Amino acid sequence: MNLVKNIANYVLAILISICIIIFLIIQLASSSILNKKYILSKLDEIDYYGKIQKDVQSNFENYIHQSGLDETVLENIVSKEKVKKDTQLMISSIYDGTEETIDIQEIKDKLNKNIEEFLGNTRNNQRTKRSNKHISRKNM
Repeated sequence: MNLVKNIANYVLAILISICIIIFLIIQLASSSILNKKYILSKLDEIDYYGKIQKDVQSNFENYIHQSGLDETVLENIVSKEKVKKDTQLMISSIYDGTEETIDIQEIKDKLNKNIEEFLGNTRNNQRTKRSNKHISRKNM
């Protein structure tokens, strides 16, 4: 009888220990990995948004060489704030179980504006070169 009672006590102690360990793991996970605020604070801590902005910018640079445009066209296309806002939107959608999309119209508008400015400046420079060429011919 005493032996059965001791075995039951050990089994019960092991089960309670396992339950406490599982409870602690769940608490740790829910206060860190499963917590949206924790994830966002860690992203801020490691400057994740700045790194992503640089990565996006370098991906744009791969395309700019193919287009024949100057690299200045890519300046200020994607801001760190835009990356941060979009990342937070996507993380919130994961935690909330909703489906969100990133608005890329702002990026398109900035890119189109920069391309138009670049092409306008290029045309003006070509006109100036032609004008200078004509002026120098007249002075001869």
